[in-house]
Amino acid sequence: MRILHTSDWHLGRTFESISLEDDQRAFVSWLCGVVVEHGVDVVVVAGDVWDRANPKAEAVTLMEESLNAVAATGATVIAIAGNHDSAARLAYGASWAKNYGIILVTEDVGYPTPVIVERHGESVGFVAVPYRDPQRTIAPVPAGDGTTRLRTHTAVLEDALIDGRRQLDGSSVVATVAVAHAYVSGSATSDSERRYVGGADQVPLSLFEGFDAVLLGHLHRYQEFDEGRVAYCGSPLPYSFSETADKAVRILDVGAQGLTSIERVEIPVGVAFGRGVSTLTGTLEELLTDARFAEAEQRFVAARLTNETLQIDAKAKLETRFPHIVNVTREVSAAPRGDGPAVPSAALIEEDPLTVIATFLDQVHGQPPSSEERELLAGVIDAVLQGGSK
Repeated sequence: MRILHTSDWHLGRTFESISLEDDQRAFVSWLCGVVVEHGVDVVVVAGDVWDRANPKAEAVTLMEESLNAVAATGATVIAIAGNHDSAARLAYGASWAKNYGIILVTEDVGYPTPVIVERHGESVGFVAVPYRDPQRTIAPVPAGDGTTRLRTHTAVLEDALIDGRRQLDGSSVVATVAVAHAYVSGSATSDSERRYVGGADQVPLSLFEGFDAVLLGHLHRYQEFDEGRVAYCGSPLPYSFSETADKAVRILDVGAQGLTSIERVEIPVGVAFGRGVSTLTGTLEELLTDARFAEAEQRFVAARLTNETLQIDAKAKLETRFPHIVNVTREVSAAPRGDGPAVPSAALIEEDPLTVIATFLDQVHGQPPSSEERELLAGVIDAVLQGGSK
């Protein structure tokens, strides 16, 4: 059976204040072509179909159109709810969608029923587990000595995986595939993901032992473990300036011999659709003229100016070369103290304050600040930083 692994579509998401709807549509169109070209039997979307638990109407429509388009290729679609999704909203219409080859797995409180797909005379069992909030799910099964186990991400995910394997006992499946939306310890993260303080949401790789393949969602970077048996395919588009690596989907062949092959198919972000991301550092003059920044001209750009003085209308000037520039900030060093080295300002040792404020406003009000508001905020921040450096 040939399986395509994708995840973290985040339909409805913006890059800062810039809509990504056209890019997301283009990705799905490209994906359908890959499914047909490679003869894919099952497409797995490992969570975060939407970007919000309460998605806008446009995002709901895009989800419906996208899943229908993939199913129209003849492949079975299995999609699970992620931590950004509302499992209840994603479940709406699931009973109808199943008739068209779209299986939405959204049981995030009890134990979800495994999905069995039959193709080419063989059946493969998918133990698909949506994102599980330890405080909402069924209580963890007591330990072997009868003692209560804590409500941790590890405990509730482990119980769901064990129960899924149990439900497949006695079935005719020739292979088992786990699908989960979780943060595996040791994985590389990006700035666009939600994470718990102190890594409380991390789970060990050992939870997935015994499965022929494990298809993960939640983290936006492509990464493999155990020679590719366990992997994140990552998000199809960059959703933060930390996501500079190439994007890809995975195609796996699984059957009676287990996992027999893995193919990485790169997504043509910045070529056929979408835009890459670049963070550029230098003086305003350098950014406007230096040839080494030419590759960033059609990307989303975050500019970090190193000029000693405030540059008037810097963003407008940079837009003449980088039309998709998102934000402009300054990297300012405090004046030297005595004979010692200069003391870095807060802008250098803390996360970009403009990004922090924009994220806060997005979470509180449900939308990021507009371009005009960002420019106003950037001016205020710059004034504060200049005052603090004197």
